[in-house]
Amino acid sequence: MVAGLLPRFLCGHLTPLSYVHPMFAPQSTRLLRGLHARGVGRPLCSKASGSETQGLLSLLVFHRHGDRSPLRGHTPDEELALPTAAAPAAPGNTRGGSAVGTGDGGGSEKPGRVAAPVRSAENFWRGQLVPPEVVRRLDELYPVKRSPGEAVPPDKESAPFGCLTSLGLQQLQDRGEQFRQRYSCDDIDNAKLEVFSTNYRRTQLSAQGFLDGLLRAGGRGGVPVVVRPRADDFLNQWESRGHEMYERMMVVESEPDFRVTEETVGGPLKRRLHALDPALFPLPQGGRFRWMMAADYFMSARARGLRVAPELDALGTATIRHLVWRFSRFYGDDEMMRTMVGPLLAHIIECAAGSDVAGPATGSRNVPGADASGGSLSRVVSSSCHDVTILALLYAMEADLLEDRDYWPPYGSTIAFEVSSTGGVSGPGRGPRGGRGEDKGGGGDLVLKISVDGEPLRSRLFAGKGGDGIIPLSDFHTAVRSFLPTAV
Repeated sequence: MVAGLLPRFLCGHLTPLSYVHPMFAPQSTRLLRGLHARGVGRPLCSKASGSETQGLLSLLVFHRHGDRSPLRGHTPDEELALPTAAAPAAPGNTRGGSAVGTGDGGGSEKPGRVAAPVRSAENFWRGQLVPPEVVRRLDELYPVKRSPGEAVPPDKESAPFGCLTSLGLQQLQDRGEQFRQRYSCDDIDNAKLEVFSTNYRRTQLSAQGFLDGLLRAGGRGGVPVVVRPRADDFLNQWESRGHEMYERMMVVESEPDFRVTEETVGGPLKRRLHALDPALFPLPQGGRFRWMMAADYFMSARARGLRVAPELDALGTATIRHLVWRFSRFYGDDEMMRTMVGPLLAHIIECAAGSDVAGPATGSRNVPGADASGGSLSRVVSSSCHDVTILALLYAMEADLLEDRDYWPPYGSTIAFEVSSTGGVSGPGRGPRGGRGEDKGGGGDLVLKISVDGEPLRSRLFAGKGGDGIIPLSDFHTAVRSFLPTAV
């Protein structure tokens, strides 16, 4: 790929910011709550609790939306030198039998000569978005069902910024294709598919793209993408319960050690960013600096291999790391986690516990976790959400990958929960957080196999439970109980 150049900022040379961030200090280990070093993972379909897995019953998938344009527009009068995009595919052209295809025109970034300068970032990003004819086709196949009176999706009004790109749609089509091949979904009935999304067009289009890949062999539609009412949408509590989330965020930010880090690390960093580009990194008098917006500038550029001005690039890694550190503190707070992820965890447990109501279906299927006796997916639940959702789930499960202090969920990242039956009953177990728990989650013979981007989740929660990424449902319930609503 020919690297592009985002807005050139005519500023003086600025040396990289040097500091020792508290995430790299020894005392920072308490923020990650007992995370251990990563080990070599076992196959996802290994034994669990000494019992043979009898069949895969259901599958729950949570995925972040695909590649999108930046949340905030760049300085409109700056010139950009960007890679030439390949010619767009003709309308109706399909990829690999898909009913919807984006072709190479945005579906993939290919090497090319540097284009003539684009006069504004707005023009550039508008050209990267999913073409209208593709959006219409997706809406016909997988209609979005929203509650009457629901607010207009925020990214519909902010276009072309904060919107899914053709590359992002391609990423989710590819994800769906991977799941189709892995779980033999060619013949799955539409009635067994449940698809949800938050009230953003980028997540809705991503959900449609995932479905398009998952159902590609049949080329069929008819599966709606459901947007829950705002009050009931637990996929992004920063939106649906924003007041509670921000109130708790203020409590965490008021902690003495947090304030010290913000003053000694965050303060100098945001002032340097603001000095380089006041429009891109505003610093309101008496207001809040938007760390998410600031980090997003660098994340969106790096996701596409675009090169920002050297003066800004020197601060990019520091900005992202500071955002990661802030969320390690937010998601290290149990009260915030109960609000952010409690209802979502309850949803996972309730869906898993209901998987064995009718028992595994007969008939051989080529699915991981199914033995010779067979077993058929009775339910597939897919949810299209955001980076903050995926991150919260990983913190709730104490994922080892969070030891990487630069980690932030990439575009299109997935967390999958396979629900399988076992030959025996595991019963209640002692969870890593302490205390014996009743099997309120139901199904002592049900096992969760959890993967992140196709790899077994590694966490101390699974120690002695049968392998990385594998845990009896009852033990999972006990492990995350402190975050759950009291009724679960």
